[in-house]
Amino acid sequence: MGWSTRHMLFLAFNWERRRHVQWILRSLVYLLILLLFSQIFSSVHASEDRFVYLAVTQLVILGCRKITFSIEQDIQCRNWPTLMLLPSSYFLRKVEEGLGASLWSCAVLAVAACIFGPFCGIISWPPAGRIPLALLCGLLSLIIQLLMGFWIGLLTFWLRDVRNLYFLNLSATFLFGGLILPIDLYPAAFRHCCFLTPYPWILWAPASTIVNGTGQLLLKVGGALAWIGIFCWIAHRTMARLLQAIQLRG
Repeated sequence: MGWSTRHMLFLAFNWERRRHVQWILRSLVYLLILLLFSQIFSSVHASEDRFVYLAVTQLVILGCRKITFSIEQDIQCRNWPTLMLLPSSYFLRKVEEGLGASLWSCAVLAVAACIFGPFCGIISWPPAGRIPLALLCGLLSLIIQLLMGFWIGLLTFWLRDVRNLYFLNLSATFLFGGLILPIDLYPAAFRHCCFLTPYPWILWAPASTIVNGTGQLLLKVGGALAWIGIFCWIAHRTMARLLQAIQLRG
């Protein structure tokens, strides 16, 4: 990782840190979600592991910076010089900015969960030995989300408005990623369908690592890396087609 990349991550991290009001509100929303589901899970006598799983999946979703709409704005404002001068730099800058901001947001939400977790129903956290791999899976999850967001943002050039596609993708993440219940509890046929999509590596991988430990390491890390490679290629091809279309339009 070069100096410019570290510098961009540092700037994005610090910029997000200064946005006090937004991350305070985001933390409150996160804690309210935990409080609500703690009551629901308590009423059906669900195990605490199910609640910890939900806490992690909600953290990953709420903590990830949404870069789709900043890219949409660049395209709608016809900010062609930013896109055309250094396309690879534009790609890296957007992903690095999103990653730096997401790391700060996730850190804030994690601290909030640790401090206020007992009031929301989290009595005890899993062993500390599971945390390093869960952090790795969480980092890969953020990168996948950012790459998907970048690609959807580029589609603005052809679709004009990508909000419907964005929310469709978010809904698919909840369903196929296992937002509330682990994918392991899905019917076998539907579970196999889920693993044909990138969504389990967004939610299931980090959350199940916290709850169940380091099993299926190759599936969790290898699968995430494979999807990162796929979305990097898709983003590169889409960016190339976008630049060609811009040049043809003059």
